Amino acid sequence: MSTDARDDRVEAALLILKRLTTALNTCRLYGAGHPRLRAALTDLAAPLTRYLGRHDALEMEIARGTWRFAFDGTERTNDQIAPLLAALHGRGVAGVRFGPETTEADLRELLALLVLPIDRVRAAGGPAAVLLGAGVEAVTLVEIRLSGDERPAGGGPRPAPAAAAAILRQFVAAARNTRLYGERHPIVGGAVDELFATLHAALGGGDLRYDVRAGSVFAANAPVEEDPLAGAAFAADCAARQIKSLTFAPGLTRAELAHAVALFARDPEALVVEGGFPEALRVRQVAHVR
Repeated sequence: MSTDARDDRVEAALLILKRLTTALNTCRLYGAGHPRLRAALTDLAAPLTRYLGRHDALEMEIARGTWRFAFDGTERTNDQIAPLLAALHGRGVAGVRFGPETTEADLRELLALLVLPIDRVRAAGGPAAVLLGAGVEAVTLVEIRLSGDERPAGGGPRPAPAAAAAILRQFVAAARNTRLYGERHPIVGGAVDELFATLHAALGGGDLRYDVRAGSVFAANAPVEEDPLAGAAFAADCAARQIKSLTFAPGLTRAELAHAVALFARDPEALVVEGGFPEALRVRQVAHVR
């Protein structure tokens, strides 16, 4: 494949992901039956149909905050589609394939999966089982497989480094969305919901503490290296707020978590004037974030 042809294919595939993210945000805002979602699905289906007609299938591998298209293998990041990656990865999806028979109805069922609470996805047997149960065969999902040192939620004394990295990435994304849209926006609510579900499961084994040392982030005394971009953003946010460690404790409520995220989204100088991050937590009666 020539460089120009590859670049054109990347741009076409990226447009599909951007429109899928727009449809996801629309579904979160208005619900599955709203006319705006129908319009968003139509906008998505057009470039996807063209792409599939030319290339037969669109396949991608998903990591924490990054992805690779199967046709070129380059690791990519993009802030615009970060909510899509977070929704997929948070529900245990490691890869997606859109086959040539993909329909708007299939895309709607995929969106329904991505707004379904994470605990309900797990209870239903995982993301692939949810899609198959809805009769979707043209869109296939590859699920995340835990390695031998990764325990399911609650299965060990503290979250494995991979779980800690996922939580860190979701926290950074939630704070970024709060800066962009404000605390009361539905996109922010969805991001906090996903973060809370992941944290709630992890805290079954005790406290989760992040330490920032020389610009690097550590959890359980191990460096959090799976998502360097999120780690760098978190370390910078902590430094600006004079935070050397951040601990989430069992008993954390969603309201407390929302306050903590909102404080990370606030101007750090305003926090210093008000007495600093610990004082802001105390004023908001946040007892399970230290």
